[in-house]
Amino acid sequence: MKIVNNNAPEALVKLAEKWAAGRKSFYLGPENVFFYNGQPVSYNGADDVSREIGSWSIYSEDCPVPTFEFLKKEEIEDIAYAFVQGSAVPSIAMLTLSYVCNAACHCCSYHGDESAYYKENFKGNLITVDLETTKKWIDKVCVMGIKTVNVGSDGEFFLMPHWKEIMDYTAQKGLKQYIVTNGTGFTSEIVEKLRRWRNVDTIKFSLHATDFETWSEFTQIKNRQLYETAMAAPILAKKAGMTVHLNFVKTKTNARQVKKFIDHWYGKVDGVYISHVLSSEDIFHNHYDQFNEPVGICSAYASMILVSPSGNVTPCCPMTYHYRDEQDSLPRANINNHSGDEILHTLRESMKNEQFRSMCAHCTQYSRKGNKQFKVRIHGYDAWRYPSRIFVDCRKKDVFSRWGRSVRKRTKKMLEVIRR
Repeated sequence: MKIVNNNAPEALVKLAEKWAAGRKSFYLGPENVFFYNGQPVSYNGADDVSREIGSWSIYSEDCPVPTFEFLKKEEIEDIAYAFVQGSAVPSIAMLTLSYVCNAACHCCSYHGDESAYYKENFKGNLITVDLETTKKWIDKVCVMGIKTVNVGSDGEFFLMPHWKEIMDYTAQKGLKQYIVTNGTGFTSEIVEKLRRWRNVDTIKFSLHATDFETWSEFTQIKNRQLYETAMAAPILAKKAGMTVHLNFVKTKTNARQVKKFIDHWYGKVDGVYISHVLSSEDIFHNHYDQFNEPVGICSAYASMILVSPSGNVTPCCPMTYHYRDEQDSLPRANINNHSGDEILHTLRESMKNEQFRSMCAHCTQYSRKGNKQFKVRIHGYDAWRYPSRIFVDCRKKDVFSRWGRSVRKRTKKMLEVIRR
């Protein structure tokens, strides 16, 4: 079966040839490729593909009138995989180097209520990676074309050995750095060092409370001076010109402080993440397959890599819980033993693995790429809703209305085409 190609993206030409070889009748264009189940969608690897209706199309010759139909879940999966197989490179590498921490938050996997479970099941990760190995990992990340790193810790970043040398090295390599910290060590001296490196893209402070008593019960830190340092940290970071986000994990300890927390930080930081505790049994228990959600349009789909201290590479944070030594059926790579190309190949191969897709379909962290269609109000504030968390934009400007007008305009145009 022949195909008619009107300036279609190369990745979709290859997919169309495959469909045509299987005698599948189809039409693809911006009006159906980027529109699924009543909502606009995005794909990793397709940022440069035009969404303008009429700008390109590709369809099978037997299609009597080249007009589109809504695509099925399986077809969206094929399209997502086609874009990933092109030039898609993960946008961020998360390198976990240490678990040293001065807190014991109840919600923490390695230091909180479930620490015994993780220490038993992830023994190979409970180590600290030395500086020379870290530099080799960073070199490999650069070769892969990744531009942003979260070189850090599942504990406290500023207690991690060699964090200064690591920051200096990422700056030399031209990498943007994303930092997560509890803020207890974030002083003006550290701010000056970060200013010198000029490569901190975003810093996220895990604060979880608005008063010392609640914070102390949550973190198990009894030192008031450390509390005051943590609460002052976001303001120091904002004054230094950094993008600042805050973490608030909702538990029995702090549940009544959500509104107070947002009220206090609104207009002072860029955003607040409100989430709930996920246990080891919770991670893969959201049944998104029931809602016909394609795995391929998840924001994490081939967009990141996470490297554990043992060097094992997984495609996203939640998937770490299922990548254990005994699960050999999942595609895997190790940054110590594989080249950058081999890691990317393994990452892409995992995207079509049925076991992998099944876990993605049930993941509580699933969120569509460009997830801005899930707009909600929380305590009077505009926010984006994710399956397991809510992001409150704390910047005092009309970003929602501007975005909303853009989406409504594009959606209206698509619906006009559908009616024709």
